This record gives sequence, structure tokens and C-alpha cells, in this order.
Amino acid sequence: MGLLWLLLAAFFLIIWLLYKKHKKSHKKIEPLITIQTDFQTKSSFQTPDTGDVKSSADGGWIINPRSTFPLTIYGINEKEANELKMILEEGFTKGIYDVLPKLIPFIASSNLKCKEIDEYVKKFKPVYLKKIEELKKASVEWPTLSDNDKEDLLFTFRQAAIDSLDIRPNCNLEYLFEYEPGDISIDDLLLQRYGYDLMQFYISRADRLDKVFIIPADHYYRKYFERLVEKKLAIQGADIPMNLILNALTLKEINEIISDLNMKPFTRKNKAVEYLLTVPDMKERLKREIAFRELFKLSPLPEEFNNINLEDISKAWKYTTEVATLLIETYISGGYAKRDFLERNKYLDTIKSWEIITAGDNACPYCKRLALKEYPKDVYPKVPLHIGCRCLVSFK
Repeated sequence: MGLLWLLLAAFFLIIWLLYKKHKKSHKKIEPLITIQTDFQTKSSFQTPDTGDVKSSADGGWIINPRSTFPLTIYGINEKEANELKMILEEGFTKGIYDVLPKLIPFIASSNLKCKEIDEYVKKFKPVYLKKIEELKKASVEWPTLSDNDKEDLLFTFRQAAIDSLDIRPNCNLEYLFEYEPGDISIDDLLLQRYGYDLMQFYISRADRLDKVFIIPADHYYRKYFERLVEKKLAIQGADIPMNLILNALTLKEINEIISDLNMKPFTRKNKAVEYLLTVPDMKERLKREIAFRELFKLSPLPEEFNNINLEDISKAWKYTTEVATLLIETYISGGYAKRDFLERNKYLDTIKSWEIITAGDNACPYCKRLALKEYPKDVYPKVPLHIGCRCLVSFK
């Protein structure tokens, strides 16, 4: 009898589920409505037309003549100017920081100069340096400080000097003002021999020539270390002196390697390494514990580069990075600004006035002053307001 009731319950459950499914299938489907606002027409998403490269009256190349902020480049030929433009154009379809790895080496190897960036540095670098000197003279403690403490205080002075500037581009102004090389060709020979990417990788680790790096085969940097070995800027595996390999191990690893010798575990690494160097089969013991192919050690530059100061190269490339950042940010901002101007002119009847939107609290005093104004609809504000400006134009 119980089985019969169970079968009846299952039957009515199936009937009820079929009814619900049938009812749901007849439910009215609401149409999907899409609303488009703020002039986002098809043309709004097209890459801005910044114009073809053209020569300037003073022998340079204007790489974006149709932009609201034309940029003039010196020190390169017409072909190189077009190559530079092609790199910068990628910023419209990729992120700016995706383009910089290609742009920075181009600037470093071509030694190009940008008129608008140089004009900014010429005007504001003396103001920046003067302010720092004033702060040093006004500081009672400065003359008595050690070099390390002076460097610590100098960080505060630099920031105060930057904050005092009326116009502040979006970049590291310390690098832009202080790291410009006296000789822009300082890195030319290294770049010709090794290329920018490999040298940048080498220089960032060149202060650790005695360090043994343990780099597994699947490590991201493995390809760079192997290229350094090919260029004789590093040695690998068994070519590395045994004492350096042992020093790369932890004290625990060292004690495990000689655990079968029934010795008291070492508590000082120097003593442990000194002893291990006397063990006859130490190389074989190490091979059982570590993969020698994973070991790399940088080598000094060849003697022909002895006159090159790697710290100076490093600073020069930091300066170049800021130049590249200013160049692409201004190029992209100027392109978008011109496109927006042309597009919004079609809708003047619906606009009351224009306003400048700054980058917020980090905006420079110059931009903040101009942002306080309201611009009639027949007076469209011209942005970027300066090199490296992040201001935008909006409407009311």
C-alpha cells in the first residue's frame, strides 16, 4: 500500500513540473533597450587624426600637426620621425604603458629631443633648483648633517620645490630636472652592442656582481640571463666559482649537504663555506641537491667600456623614461582633445558653456586657475594646457 502512495506522489509531481515549464515558456520576453548618451556616436570611437608628419621652419619635425598640442622633434630624419609617430599612434589602441617599452628604447637610441619638453625644462628647472638652495640655506640643521641625513632631508626639499612650481607635468620632475645627461650619446656604444632591453636588465643588477642568482627554467627572467651568458655578460653553472655558489645557499641547505659526515651542524655560514671548500667531493654533493643550470652570475663589462659609469647610464635612462612618458601622454591627450572638439561642435545648440576638468588635488596651480573659469560655447578651451597636462573639457 505504501508503495502505491509513493508512485502516485511521483506521478503528480511530474505533472506539476511539466505544467510549470509550459507556463514559463509562454512568459513575455521584454526587449533589450540600449541608451546612448554624451555624444558617443560612431565617429567618437575612431582613432583621432593627428595629421601627417611635416617639417618645421627651424629644421625639426612636427609629428602631430592637427593636434591641439603639436609636438616638434629634433635630431632625427623624416623616416625616423614617421617611425616615432607610428609608435605613438599605438597609444590610441593600447594602453600608454604598453607602448612605453617600445618608445623608450627608440628615444634612447635615436637621441631625439622634443622642443616643448626642452622649453619646459629650460623655464622651470632653474626655479626648482633655486628653491632647493633656498631651503638648504634656511635650514639650521643642514650644515651639521651627515651625507645620509642630507639625502633624507633633500627628499623633502625636492618635493617642496616641485610643489612651488606653477606648472607641473604628470611625470617624475626630479628625474626630468636632475638626471638629464650632459652627453646624450653616453649610452650609444652599449646600445649598439647589446640593445636597450638587455642592458637595462643588466644595469639594474650590476651592483651585485658577486651574487649568484638561482633562476629556474620556467622563471620569467631566465631568457634574459641566458642572453647575458650568450653576450658574455654573465656566467652559468659550473663556470661560477664554488665559494660563490656555496654562499648562495642557506645555512640549513649547507648542513643538509654534509649531514652524512656526522658533523656538528654549523651555526655560522662563513665557517661552513670555509669547511665545505675542503670537502673533496663537494661538487658532486652539490649536483645532487641543486641544478647547476639554474645558477647565474653577472660578469663585469668588457674593458673597452671601462670609461662608462653605469650609474650615469641608469640616471640617463630614468630621464629618458620621463621624456617618453610626457611625449606619449601629450600626444594622446592632444589627439583626443582635437577629436572631441570637432565632434562636439555638431551639438552646440544643446550646450550652454564649457568647463575644464582637472586631475583633482594633484593638478598644478596653473590648471586650477583656468578650471575656475566658465567658457562660452563659442570659446572651446584648448587642452592639454601644457606638456604632460591631464585636463579634460566638459560641457554644461
